[in-house]
Amino acid sequence: LKGHTANISCIGFDSTYVSSGDVTGHLKLWSMDELKNMRSMRAHADTVSDCLHFQSLCLTCSLDGFIKVWDIGQAHPLVLTLEGGERLYNLCAHGARNRLYSVGARILGWDLETAREVCRIEEDGDMVADPNVYYGYDVDVWPGTGMCSKALANNGHLLASAGKGIVNLYDLRTARRCCAFEVAGGAGSFDGRGARGDVAGLDLDDWKLSVGFKGGQEITVH
Repeated sequence: LKGHTANISCIGFDSTYVSSGDVTGHLKLWSMDELKNMRSMRAHADTVSDCLHFQSLCLTCSLDGFIKVWDIGQAHPLVLTLEGGERLYNLCAHGARNRLYSVGARILGWDLETAREVCRIEEDGDMVADPNVYYGYDVDVWPGTGMCSKALANNGHLLASAGKGIVNLYDLRTARRCCAFEVAGGAGSFDGRGARGDVAGLDLDDWKLSVGFKGGQEITVH
């Protein structure tokens, strides 16, 4: 699928659409069946850092600090804007609870029915990633800037976040950390200048946590 004029920064999909965001803030929606571009828009003022399909909606977050909710089938698709107040890097949602979670310098939880913030989690400073170390040189561009975790997942009961070699698990009933552990994948990441186990992404179900690593060739399953 071709059409972006700048580097693609994220993708999402469901059974009907594929969404793709780029570093200029543009979002494109593609038909899964016809593989054609159905809609293009300037979604954000900065890099689209994540896009997520949730029920019939497409949700995006950005380094501009906003989350936007799009109804793909409408003539005017923007239905909701949430203000994260800082650079945002990742989203995850849980349909049964109608909850959306975002991560930047902290984790925020949102009720999508009321568009209200329902939880706020301040992460332990020991696990955040210094991007200059993470990438091995001074950076102020996507995909990572700021002292924060970069990956987020939930199964409705637990929320997992990860950054610089540490995974935090939070109990969503209390918004308190119930477990933390080091992950040792990606040893010697970024020519040995980044910390061991810098996490690039993770996913979580009721039984397993899967973790992928920046600069490594491994996935670990816990």
